[in-house]
Amino acid sequence: MKRMHLRSRTLGVAIFSTFCVGSALAEEHPSELRQALNACSTVKDPAERLACFDKLAVGAAVAVAPRTPVATVAPAAPVATAAPVAAASPAAQARAPESPEDFGLSGVQKAPRREQIQAITAEVVVMGHGANGRVQLGLSNGQSWELEDAADALLAVGNPVTIRRASLGSFLMTTPKKVTHRVRRVK
Repeated sequence: MKRMHLRSRTLGVAIFSTFCVGSALAEEHPSELRQALNACSTVKDPAERLACFDKLAVGAAVAVAPRTPVATVAPAAPVATAAPVAAASPAAQARAPESPEDFGLSGVQKAPRREQIQAITAEVVVMGHGANGRVQLGLSNGQSWELEDAADALLAVGNPVTIRRASLGSFLMTTPKKVTHRVRRVK
């Protein structure tokens, strides 16, 4: 959820920046900007269309940047030449599938996955309460975990517990009496 919020906020900032840069550029070059925007909007492939708008935004940002000596800034391509995209953009080519098995997978899905430990077993060496009033456990492996639900009256120091992965990145702890608690790692 936090990642989605960050993506939404980043996208909002990008759209706002493009609007501001485009508005400033439109004051200096209104016809070229309209032509470039129209050319980008007619591109059928979504990845190529996005690359076209990205090129336009980069060109617009350079065009409205404060003037500095030519020796420190690379010359910018005119805005009108940034619009036509005949071949696939370098970004679209980099995302091309490498094999039929990879077709449709995102970069994260293609990345080699590390083998994840599915469960650990350790002994409870310390029990206490955190600042939020929840039960916290110190385990023999040095980890600290917190029970997210009600305390377990049968759980005691010296009991072996098993913590395993559950859905959506959560964890479940099973006690010797086969009671299961949702837990989160504190340390």
